[in-house]
Amino acid sequence: MPENPAPVTSAPNPGRRRAVATLLALGVAVAVAVLATPAPVAAHAVLIATSPGDGERLASAPSEVGFTFSEPVSVGLGGVAVYDRFGTRHDTGTLTQPAPNLVRAAIAGDLEPGSYLATYRVTSADGHVVTGASLFAVATELDADSVRDVAGGPGWATRVAQVVANVAVYGGVLLAVGLALFARLLVRTADDVARLGRLARLAITVGAVGAVAVIVSRASEATGLGLGAIAHDGVASAIVRQGGLGWWLVALLVGLAVVWVGVGLRAASSAAPAVVLYGSLVVAGSFALTGHSVGASPAVVVGLANAVHLLVAAVWLGGLVGIAGIVGAGRRDPGRDPAAAALVVGRFSTVAVVAVAALWVSGAVQAWWTVGSARGLIDTGYGQLLVAKLVLVVVAVAGAWWNRYRLIPQLAAATPESAPDGPGPATGSGQGQPATQLAASHQQLATLTPGDVSDGAVADTPANTPGGVVAPAWRRLSTTLRIELVLLAAVVVVTSVLVDTTPARSVASAAQPFEATLPVTADLEVNLFVTPGVTGPNEIHVTYIEPDGLLSQRVEGMELELALPALDIGPIALGGLGLEQGHYVVATEALAVEGVWRVEVLTRVDRFSSERTVFEVPVS
Repeated sequence: MPENPAPVTSAPNPGRRRAVATLLALGVAVAVAVLATPAPVAAHAVLIATSPGDGERLASAPSEVGFTFSEPVSVGLGGVAVYDRFGTRHDTGTLTQPAPNLVRAAIAGDLEPGSYLATYRVTSADGHVVTGASLFAVATELDADSVRDVAGGPGWATRVAQVVANVAVYGGVLLAVGLALFARLLVRTADDVARLGRLARLAITVGAVGAVAVIVSRASEATGLGLGAIAHDGVASAIVRQGGLGWWLVALLVGLAVVWVGVGLRAASSAAPAVVLYGSLVVAGSFALTGHSVGASPAVVVGLANAVHLLVAAVWLGGLVGIAGIVGAGRRDPGRDPAAAALVVGRFSTVAVVAVAALWVSGAVQAWWTVGSARGLIDTGYGQLLVAKLVLVVVAVAGAWWNRYRLIPQLAAATPESAPDGPGPATGSGQGQPATQLAASHQQLATLTPGDVSDGAVADTPANTPGGVVAPAWRRLSTTLRIELVLLAAVVVVTSVLVDTTPARSVASAAQPFEATLPVTADLEVNLFVTPGVTGPNEIHVTYIEPDGLLSQRVEGMELELALPALDIGPIALGGLGLEQGHYVVATEALAVEGVWRVEVLTRVDRFSSERTVFEVPVS
């Protein structure tokens, strides 16, 4: 039997402990100072108005198009363009920004009668790119199908690159930080420290490459020029200045470099735990410098919750990988010291309980900021992804509970004379259970050959002997660990999509009353005002305006027809109550479904004729 690896031990040193505590205090102070810095701008922008209105029919060509957003935006790498049905651009390429949230583009010459597509590509204050388009017609009926796809959108390569980059950066960073903390704070065997350190360095490399890939994919999306856009003059410098991306990248790479140094120190180094912890704090804090945390209020609470959430998720994921590695190594190598493995699993027990609790608390704070209401979890894409992530985490926690309260007590009970005093650990050990108890059980497993375990030979072992209980329980523990890891990997993928999805709170805050004015005849206009512009009860005001700006006195009456073509709802006919001559109001609950509603105003200009005016009304 090979010689057992010697545990790494060192005599207690109060001076070293004080030094470690000082370093940790400094790290926390720096992280809090960074997170507490107030953001100068708000968060994820959402389009709230267009000019001309989406679906509007104009009697004459406009001189410009404009887009209004819920938050300030940047157009340095994007822009606004106007296309006809042949894909020909009709804007001058010159943009103006009269207000931080308003972008306009001038039209080159007069537009011929026909349908047109106006597109926008801007960057939010949080660094995320916002794209979209609106349709309008000049001197003719709108033919949406002829122009809807002439400008295209983000290519599939950009979309795939975004998800892959996010998976790499989040998966790599979580695994790197978690493994480094696990190896340096919980493991005492030199061989395990070295092996887990090598895996942590591999994860650091993946995370760093993923961070650079995020910059590349963001440049591609912001410019619309493909994945090679980052090589264009000025693009790289412009993209890192948007949404705190540059500060995030620097802080992340510095933190990962510190963690790299920490895992590379000698196993017996007393400075290694502090170095790894300090680097991990910087890594976690870096994610509060960009993304949905930007502009949060209170900034310190949401930013700190973001950092804590990432840090404890890393502890859970890295700890599971570390435990799985140690359990697997123990099954492969009967000569390993079982007491060392039992000690590590016992230490992780307490850490895992605290980590899962902190994960729920920090996640609740993040959900409060990004969702804002229970309805946001159901009615928005962001909320639905968040629910999917929550379900995956709940199932993973259930697996950890099974390990803690069912599998580990079976291992401890394998040796009757050393029954545990209490329940076992989360994903690995019993709190308060002497390490020698698990060590004795593990030693029984160590005496079995791989064939004994895999072929079920232990089934003939009496159930009241250590081997008859330990081997199946260790196999089940290994299985549940693998299931937990698969679930957490799925959580990382969902998170990678979630970080580039508009938060539910941003969507809700962008909802506002709809107002637009369109011509009825050459010398008469109608103004439509819908409030509050959300699903449920709404008031619709219809006002007729003469060329001199006064209310019209010559309209005989009006009716409304509401329809939601996307869901084949309507038309729903509604009559209006005249408040005064030229001003009608309709109270309705017909706008009960989210979407872009088609509101047709039928105006009776005299007893023998009527005119139809069509509005496209977004309902949130």
